[in-house]
Amino acid sequence: MEEAEILKMLSIERDVIAETLGSTRLNETLSEYYLRLYHEYNIVTALSESERVLECSNKWLCDYYEKSNVSDVTYVSHCRSRFCLTCQKLLQASRLNRFAPILIDAARTYDLYHIVFSIPNVPGVKLKASVRLMAKAFKRLIVFISGRKNIAGIDFKPYGFYACLRALEVTYHTKVRKNGTIVDDDFHPHYHCIFAFKKSLVFEKTEINAFSYDDSILTDKFSKFEVLIQKLWRLIVDSEREKVYRYVEVTDKLGKSLPITHPLYGKFTAKPKKNNKRDGAITLAAIDSLELGYSCKMSYIEPDEDKLNFYEVFKYAFKITSEEQELFTYNQFVSLYFGLKNIRTIQGYGAWSKLKSDDDFDDSVDEFYGVLIGYLRQREQPYVKQFDLNGVLDAIDNSETVFITKKSLMQWLKRADERQREEFAENLGNPQPFTASEKHRKVYITDIMNAFYRYLTAKRTSDLFADIREQERKAKEEKQVLTLTPEQLSFLNSIF
Repeated sequence: MEEAEILKMLSIERDVIAETLGSTRLNETLSEYYLRLYHEYNIVTALSESERVLECSNKWLCDYYEKSNVSDVTYVSHCRSRFCLTCQKLLQASRLNRFAPILIDAARTYDLYHIVFSIPNVPGVKLKASVRLMAKAFKRLIVFISGRKNIAGIDFKPYGFYACLRALEVTYHTKVRKNGTIVDDDFHPHYHCIFAFKKSLVFEKTEINAFSYDDSILTDKFSKFEVLIQKLWRLIVDSEREKVYRYVEVTDKLGKSLPITHPLYGKFTAKPKKNNKRDGAITLAAIDSLELGYSCKMSYIEPDEDKLNFYEVFKYAFKITSEEQELFTYNQFVSLYFGLKNIRTIQGYGAWSKLKSDDDFDDSVDEFYGVLIGYLRQREQPYVKQFDLNGVLDAIDNSETVFITKKSLMQWLKRADERQREEFAENLGNPQPFTASEKHRKVYITDIMNAFYRYLTAKRTSDLFADIREQERKAKEEKQVLTLTPEQLSFLNSIF
């Protein structure tokens, strides 16, 4: 394949730019929210966030290679606000890239389950306390489920707990009354979790309770294990709530006590300390005494890699739109801003308590991209071009240039699953394209894969690129582009 065709395949897709352009339009309202936050609460950082949100994704700096008609994107202005829809998606993708390989690897040895843990909805003034409460309660729950602490009469060890990953999501509800009054102070914090238990467990769903119905329609049945977890979760949450509200008075978003005129005044005031040492104890009798727990729903994650779906767990801390699919109101924005400030939204437990992704593949892609740019640089020297988001879209529509990024290269290479990469690695000397009958299942990029793996082969089987990593390190230290030898350039010409 010609170099120009490969570079075109690496280009950023138009739909991605169009979607970004659409999502950033919401940032005008978000910028106004930050500005209002600055004026009402005197939060200096909100002023700069207002400006960054307004310019998010609208400044692109590129190294333009005129002969190749390629624009290497070196910088895009991202605001990194947790409320920005574009930056939310970037964070989701980053987390998915980091954790998915680890989860896929675990699925070979363990069964994975998606479990959602909920607590009753709370008003905005109670959101931060509730989120902290959930974190404490969940940590305590894992101690029991993992078998590190026993409950007399209940044995969790047979479930073979291996690890858990939990991610916080907060949804919210907006109502408009007949008189036009907007009610926007109803928040639903919950956890999306992936649990790894030993294989071949049977969870027969035979139990029906209040959580089984949606608008009086039976939608879910639960296993006895789920019902147990529902009750245990409620018992722990309520126990932790007693501890929280025994010593801490719920305050407004800035830590000030609620005024007497506030409608929630007195509802969450601190409770007197109790002398009962067994207060909050988790026992089988206490669990059995509960008629209903807090909502916990469990679903099996299919082991087929094509069906593994971790998206729900990697959502960010909240949706930018309400359950009615409307942009959040300013009051909801304020509650979320203060309620989730300095809150850790994703956490691993057990074998995933210190998750680190396997970056070998990413490192090699990073290196290959550096070599590709070095190759372009030695054919011509680029000059810097700046685009705004509309300019990028126009350039793509009019075929004025091809935009490439390291991320686009990585996405192309990762579209091939592990089995396909192994096949490429086994047939490096004579890489075979996939047949037409195989192509209907997925988009394959055999030519880029061939170039990538032929480069890796050259690293392993000759001294042509033996010291490329050290050269790249020195080039970065000296803020220069990798310089390639004539032999290396000749090899790259052959694979492109």
